[in-house]
Amino acid sequence: LTEPSAVAEISLPPLPSEEVLRLPACVAAKNLLSSPQLESVAYAARRFGANLPSGVRAGYYLGDGTGCGKGRVIAALTWHLWNSGARRHIWLSASSDLLADAQRDFRDLGANLPLCNLSSWGYGPIGVGRGLDSQGDGIIFASYHLLVSSKAGAEGCPTPGNSRLAQLVDWLRRGKGGACGLIALDEAHRTKNVASSGTTSWTGQSGSKSGLCALELQRACPGAAVLYASATGATEIRHLGYLERLGLWGRGRPHASFEELRDAVEGGGLAAMELLAMTMRAEGMLSCRSLSFKGASFRLVPVSLENDVKTTYTAACNFWQSALQLVMRLLKAKKREVKAKRLKVNTELKDIASHMRFFWSAQQQFFRQLLICAKVENAVSLATSAELRGESVVIAMWSTGESVTEAVAERQGDRAAAEAGFASAPKEVALRMLNGLMRKLLDAV
Repeated sequence: LTEPSAVAEISLPPLPSEEVLRLPACVAAKNLLSSPQLESVAYAARRFGANLPSGVRAGYYLGDGTGCGKGRVIAALTWHLWNSGARRHIWLSASSDLLADAQRDFRDLGANLPLCNLSSWGYGPIGVGRGLDSQGDGIIFASYHLLVSSKAGAEGCPTPGNSRLAQLVDWLRRGKGGACGLIALDEAHRTKNVASSGTTSWTGQSGSKSGLCALELQRACPGAAVLYASATGATEIRHLGYLERLGLWGRGRPHASFEELRDAVEGGGLAAMELLAMTMRAEGMLSCRSLSFKGASFRLVPVSLENDVKTTYTAACNFWQSALQLVMRLLKAKKREVKAKRLKVNTELKDIASHMRFFWSAQQQFFRQLLICAKVENAVSLATSAELRGESVVIAMWSTGESVTEAVAERQGDRAAAEAGFASAPKEVALRMLNGLMRKLLDAV
């Protein structure tokens, strides 16, 4: 593992000897958590035991990269808080499909905790069963898309009967001791936009829906521990507004508000961003490790198109050739119409150029996705062979395919069915081209 040089030079604050992690001794004895993971759990638990000057419970930022085991750390922290008496926790992530990964992390630790998917509950107060124990306690897993959803036609103040956010807040507050469990914001960068124009929250603040709902969840449960987990927290300082529980601004800080901090860091540039990360490290609220490529070797593996893949590729080439011919004919017809009606030629020619850019962009996206699909079988074979040799396999996902799932869900009107089924990225690109370009040209001619 490696760390950014600016952060690596800063020592973490010493952990007090009375610090206790409420985990079975076998977790350390059997190496169920690595030393870096155990370090993150210990410092996060230390933060959760303190309050910010505003009175709310302090949070922790887990910024480790792919392959460092952020899910295992979240599971261990949940288990620690469970053994400390907090019995209701929320795990938010990018997709409901990641529930299986969460279950695996708890299972690998040996933690037999009740875990359920929020989608298994309809609107209304959450009760017992469906993965929760007889007291209605456990961990509720939900996607950010589900968090922002509300009942169709719902108006007025959000309630458990018409809002998923209000439903979760109500469930947390009804637990023993109130809302004192863990709120894990996995893939926390999904909540980054809370300072831009757009949607409005319950309090009238603007920002993206997922960002605002995550912010409202934190504010509604001041006694809950909040963990931010993301390898890409933000590309710009203006996207850090969701990190309220880190206490980087407000009482006891040089900057009274996030806006003041944002302006100061933007004025200081990269050096100011590094200084902010160093401050977080020095106060024990940040980990940002990544896999080191020291000593790594790289090998290109050619993938040949054979059998069904070759047939599909040939058919795709024929489809796009036919589509190009049709587009050219439609554009020629449009040019003739422009001349016949004596319209503004310059404006129409600009439209024609934009149509062609749209077409070639869609064509490139289509074949890029198609070639990625063609590599899946070989990638699985290489990964399986590596596992048989006793090696650990790390696959970096450059795209989750969420936009494709969204498109299928919108067309079918059933998101749950779209997530459970198969969504073809090349098909969605082709449909977008047909509906966005072809239909427009056909209607215009």
